[in-house]
Amino acid sequence: MSRLGIGPLLASLSICYFLTTVALSLSYQPVFHLFGLSDTLRIGIATGFISLGIALYVAGVHAMLRAYRDNRLCTTGVFALCRHPIYAAWICFLVPGMAFFTNSWLSFTTPLVMYVLFRMLIRKEDRSLRERFGAEYLHYRKKTPELLPLGRVKKAKG
Repeated sequence: MSRLGIGPLLASLSICYFLTTVALSLSYQPVFHLFGLSDTLRIGIATGFISLGIALYVAGVHAMLRAYRDNRLCTTGVFALCRHPIYAAWICFLVPGMAFFTNSWLSFTTPLVMYVLFRMLIRKEDRSLRERFGAEYLHYRKKTPELLPLGRVKKAKG
């Protein structure tokens, strides 16, 4: 598997779906319009989500490329928080931020579709990592959440 993993396939399928939601939203705007948020608040939320997503994405790509170059499993930095921070950036922050910009609740189904696609496709990437790094990857996988560090937050509070 290349260093891009499932990214190109996940991105192409998700982009097609997102563009379909945008086209439907534009064609039937009143039906899919987000109500209850001022444009200023909606744009502010979108900007915040996208800013967080960009930071997570850049940190993830930088760490992953360095680890790939050194032929080692990346388990530090954002990879200590979750196993797939690059995909998390898109599914949890960037796409929801773009959905806020579209002003359409239909576009908010895209992260859900992306997550389902991610769950179906990630098995191949996990298998490749398991074959390449063996017990080290299995240990990392067992102790590190997949997309969001929610377990770490709960453990810290409890």
